[in-house]
Amino acid sequence: MIKNHQLLQNKTVHTSPFKYFFGPSFFSPMECSKILEWLERDVSWKLHTEYFFDQYEAAIDYRDPTFPLKDIFNDDWIWAIKKELTEIYNCQFNNFSLFGCHKFIDAQGVGIHNDDSTCPSYETHRLVIYFNESYHDSNGGNLVLFGSKDKRDIRKIIRPLSNSYFGFAVSNTSYHAVTTINNHVRYSLNLSFWDDRYSNNEVELFDRISCDKTVSSEKIYKFLIQCGAKDVKHSSSDVYSHLVNTACVLLNIGSEDYLMLAALFHSIYGTSCAEALAYPVEKRDEIVSLIGPKAEEIAYLYCMIERKKLYRLISDAKNQPVLLRNGLESIVSINTLADLLLLDVANSIEQYERIGNTQSEINDDLEFYLRQRLLNEKYKKGIIDEYSKVKSTTDVSN
Repeated sequence: MIKNHQLLQNKTVHTSPFKYFFGPSFFSPMECSKILEWLERDVSWKLHTEYFFDQYEAAIDYRDPTFPLKDIFNDDWIWAIKKELTEIYNCQFNNFSLFGCHKFIDAQGVGIHNDDSTCPSYETHRLVIYFNESYHDSNGGNLVLFGSKDKRDIRKIIRPLSNSYFGFAVSNTSYHAVTTINNHVRYSLNLSFWDDRYSNNEVELFDRISCDKTVSSEKIYKFLIQCGAKDVKHSSSDVYSHLVNTACVLLNIGSEDYLMLAALFHSIYGTSCAEALAYPVEKRDEIVSLIGPKAEEIAYLYCMIERKKLYRLISDAKNQPVLLRNGLESIVSINTLADLLLLDVANSIEQYERIGNTQSEINDDLEFYLRQRLLNEKYKKGIIDEYSKVKSTTDVSN
């Protein structure tokens, strides 16, 4: 399949107003026809409107067994594109990517913006492939590149001719816009990639968080960085990596999103095991505004309950009062204890390899967690799978 693609071989690379590349043809004519027919007939579109754009979108899972274009889109195809991007931008890419589609109809368009972000929920590089039969300049939908955020500072206009493609690295100078559509439908495939400044885990996690419109993944990320999470050491790594990887264990297990948010802040106020970030508990309202009251309550209790006391509470499996490390008393419900149990599972799994626990210690922990009445049956398989991964990387001789 890859051999039939010219991929980016007919590209031209430009450096002004920012580095981008463009090419006249990506797919074969037959492939192009199949893709356009699929876009017109089979894709389930959702309207997405923000203050600067209005468009229809669709997320595509080409690994889905029912996906109809597996002969065109697959992992080898994605890998080949990343290889081309590596040569253009002289950087390496992680394993995460997103594949989606856009559709613009009459009167829709995108205002000037640059897509720049220092948050892992936003891609570092993007490739767009256009599908527009019978396109005419009067139809609009042109891609406009700017030298600044001044809409008069136009540097390049790119016509979205069918099967042509455009790619760029997202930056604070990558200002662009899409002119308003007139009596036409403009389709495109949109591929998002992340270079290795971000790990696979943090991109996958923050992409998941970004789907929750009640929180801001960007604000959460910036807050953790400003708190020094990447600077504070934690079991031969750093606090930020520990928080992200703990949340990713929960993602793999299949936990609720609020618990992943709690995991990102599960040592924010310090714990009985480590002071970590030690954010002032008097400022709990700030954390609530970031991750919501439910997630913050779990993070707060995980920080404030001494670990041995937490295990006793979990084993008792009942609503009961508990004296916290800060001298206050709190009533902890069964549901909250179940969340704290799952959070502790993830916290343990994340650290085994770095701490150097023996196989016997790891097995004892797993047995303890699995026999708890509070543990929801739906999580057991995921937990066992995560423990299997840990044990496969731990010295069996232990």
